Amino acid sequence: MAKTKEKARGERAAGPRARNDAYVMMLFITFVALVAATVFVVLDLEEYGSKTPPKEALPTPARLGESLKGLPDDPKVDPKADPKADPKADPKDPPM
Repeated sequence: MAKTKEKARGERAAGPRARNDAYVMMLFITFVALVAATVFVVLDLEEYGSKTPPKEALPTPARLGESLKGLPDDPKVDPKADPKADPKADPKDPPM
């Protein structure tokens, strides 16, 4: 029994040795990218310091129905305009 323990300590495992492949390299590159991103976030936060962003005035929406009180019922038809007149035609030019 004592001989088998000594033999196991002195020798390496008989199985295949693990080697670094593409996945280990991808893991390393991902770790480096995460560390770099953390450094950039810290640098960005240090740039702001304890400054607070400027307050923006929020627009107040009009109450429902108030914005439509001054408009005609049909916005496509202007009651003051002449329906026969062509708005694109110049009154000085005679029709051809």
